[in-house]
Amino acid sequence: MTSYPPRATPHDPVHGPTDLSDAHAVLVAVEEYAEGGDWNLNGPAEDALSMMRWLIGRGMPQDRITLLASPLARNEVRFAEFPGVTRRPADRPTVKRVFREELCDLRGDWLWVYWAGHGVQMRGNRWGLLYPESSSNDLSGVDVDNLVSLLGTVHLPAQRVRRATVVIDACRSALSPAEAAFVREPEPLTEEPQTNRERKIFLMRASQSGAAAKNTDGQGLFTSTLVGLLHERNPVGAPIDLDTTWAHLEAKFEALRAAGETVQVPTLHVRNWAESAYDNEPPPAADEESREVRQQLTWAAQAVLDTPGTSLARIAQGLSRELATHPAGEVNGPADLAAWALTRPHGPATLLHLLNEAAPEATGDAVERRRLALRVSPDRWLLCGEYDALVRLLDAEEQPAHAVLADTAGDVVGLVLDSGHPVRVVDQLEAVRGELGLPPLLRTVEHTAAALMPSRFAEGLRDWSLCCAKRLGLEAALLERREVAEKAAGRAGGGAPPGSAAAVDCVQIRLSGPDGDGRRTYQVWTYGAGGAETRVVDDTPKELAALQRDLDDVLARYARPGRTRVEFFLAERDLGLPVHRFRIGANQPVQRSLGTDFDVVVRCAEQRAFNEAIWRSRWAKAAASGVEDLDRLPTAGLTPQQIYGRLQTRQHKPGVVFTEPAARRPEALAEALTICVFAGVPIVAWDGTPEADCTGAGTTPPGPEAAPPHPYAAPAAPAAAPTGPQAAASDPYAAPTGPQAPAWAPQAAATEASTTPPGPEAAALGPGAAPAAAWATPPGREVAPAGPGAAPAAAEAAPAGPGTAVSCPDATAPAPGAEEGGQAVLRQLTASGRLTALPAALRTLRSHCDAQDDHPGRHLALLWDDPERPLPAPLALSAPRRHS
Repeated sequence: MTSYPPRATPHDPVHGPTDLSDAHAVLVAVEEYAEGGDWNLNGPAEDALSMMRWLIGRGMPQDRITLLASPLARNEVRFAEFPGVTRRPADRPTVKRVFREELCDLRGDWLWVYWAGHGVQMRGNRWGLLYPESSSNDLSGVDVDNLVSLLGTVHLPAQRVRRATVVIDACRSALSPAEAAFVREPEPLTEEPQTNRERKIFLMRASQSGAAAKNTDGQGLFTSTLVGLLHERNPVGAPIDLDTTWAHLEAKFEALRAAGETVQVPTLHVRNWAESAYDNEPPPAADEESREVRQQLTWAAQAVLDTPGTSLARIAQGLSRELATHPAGEVNGPADLAAWALTRPHGPATLLHLLNEAAPEATGDAVERRRLALRVSPDRWLLCGEYDALVRLLDAEEQPAHAVLADTAGDVVGLVLDSGHPVRVVDQLEAVRGELGLPPLLRTVEHTAAALMPSRFAEGLRDWSLCCAKRLGLEAALLERREVAEKAAGRAGGGAPPGSAAAVDCVQIRLSGPDGDGRRTYQVWTYGAGGAETRVVDDTPKELAALQRDLDDVLARYARPGRTRVEFFLAERDLGLPVHRFRIGANQPVQRSLGTDFDVVVRCAEQRAFNEAIWRSRWAKAAASGVEDLDRLPTAGLTPQQIYGRLQTRQHKPGVVFTEPAARRPEALAEALTICVFAGVPIVAWDGTPEADCTGAGTTPPGPEAAPPHPYAAPAAPAAAPTGPQAAASDPYAAPTGPQAPAWAPQAAATEASTTPPGPEAAALGPGAAPAAAWATPPGREVAPAGPGAAPAAAEAAPAGPGTAVSCPDATAPAPGAEEGGQAVLRQLTASGRLTALPAALRTLRSHCDAQDDHPGRHLALLWDDPERPLPAPLALSAPRRHS
């Protein structure tokens, strides 16, 4: 499929200088990761040291070496060997600063870049090298292609550095589409264009695309082999010849593979080294099972292509659309189609479906086709597009719906789960054999949808399962199962019990601006399976206390905690109103803040039309962004014109975090919020701490019988707090005492649910292999299996779902000053994690705030303005109306 240009050989070498006295090096070694446990890697430190020994031995001065290292504690002492080397941590800010800002000062002839640590093929099939800040639910790393491109930009002096050698000892392990759904794109180091295309580049990679790089005995196999050959093939005084070194390295690994000691295949990318550019990226070796699958697919494709009227180009076009990838080379026949399909776990089933569409007479009847699909890919019978669509549906929901899916899988098909994560549940259900009847996955999806009706999520599940059933010729069986599921859920006919209302996905509340007496009117809509529905129109101005009592009744009828989002549409000058602290539960055992039970966000229907295109563009970026991608914007010291100008120059950012609390300049906050809405910013997070709360002592909660100082005051605190060790055990929200630091202070990112990577290897998934969750296996260099006497790793709980992806400050010690404390909590909340999980993380934080009235995060607020769910049309006069 792929041909390579002629490459330099040991008989036609491209020589470098005889020493490295006029060279520089940047070495990165990452051993310790935020996830800890099996993610930590013993080896990159020694690999970096061995590379430094060779560089220094060939004349490179120590003061020309920059070392970025995050080693294991036991390996710290090793770096004392080179006191003249500049040593800094390998964290994200330092890496970016070195490559973006410091390379431009180099004056040497040759730059060496080395990186050892975990790597993975991230979203978009792009190779990323993970930062030490990475954890199971936040895989973030450097884009390798972009790093190499940076070497041809203004970040490197155009007239001085003539050549660059890059060595990367990290995995390129592929992720399944389900796993990739929880991984962001790798981060680019630069957006500058490549203006220097003459610089020679020699990039050596430890493994091929989709494969692991072996790490054993405290060293990377690739680095130890390469450094040994650099010493052997490039003696002191002789020109440095990387082509010859690489040729011998290839021969060494070929011998290791032949001896069964490794399956690793190092790869090479070269530009201008021999006045040409080429890639040495051999196809992956196939085991006996994959060869059999490839042969079956090739025969099936050949049978179809032999049918008159069929087109290889049309089939290839459909396969590209379904796989969402491009082939590695030209597609010239059935064997190339088969090889391309095998690049994704659901590719074989997808190719067979496309072949059937092209020439059904060549592929037999439906039963025969399904038997062939099960024979070729027994655990993966969904099409790529079907699987991706289901993953997207699940990814958009939160933990309560995921729990229903997991429980239903156990109840309906008796599945014993190894994880409660929804994508893992789907993977396990898909692998359960259901003979030729309705597959267990479709049965489970139907029962899950019935349990969650009416909701848009449930309707989406039903539409998805019906499409799958139609493709499989099982529509009648699915509709019969749907009826059974409805009866089992007590929802036959789709009606709710008399006198009650079904829970909805979203409640939208529009509050008018205050009149001269501070009173407001309101209107309420709900979003559910039937779309938007008008619920209440109250055109009589009311004080906030009376308005909250009305809203309490509405929410009790239509909303369900943890499932329904509550959106307040406010006037632009009212966006700072702390609606999340409105009181609910007047007719229930406990009164509480609205934000404790529901994801509460504010929106603004005004000023959106002017920059609507930017608003929608920013919002489209939110799904693939992390909270750390939000722009940090000061509200003081900038004029409105400067704020607007800054926002317009950062349209690539999905949203904004204000870096000052409201108490500093309340009028500036209101003005800045208005400007953000006008400029098309859909997401804004801020600390709304009022000036009265910035005394450091917090507010004094009223007694049980006392009227709250304002209608959205936090609940009263207990009369007396327990003390001593027993109190700490019984009260998880107790403030720390003694020298312990306040728990709300910024700390290492910690999520509410953690996982332990269950296996020692991070290898590519074969078509029939049981897929491992992306958060479960450390996606870096392969670790040699433990010996037979090794103790098994302890299993931990799987993540509760996408809502746990943002770190939430869960302790409640009051800050020395509420103003500074609120900002500290906001910084931690927006430090790392998936942006789409921010509303749910804020709800968790607000639950802690209800437990302690002076929690510094109680005034955090969030503008979350989804352009796809606008304010409904003007209310009809037939809508229910309230009058005082």
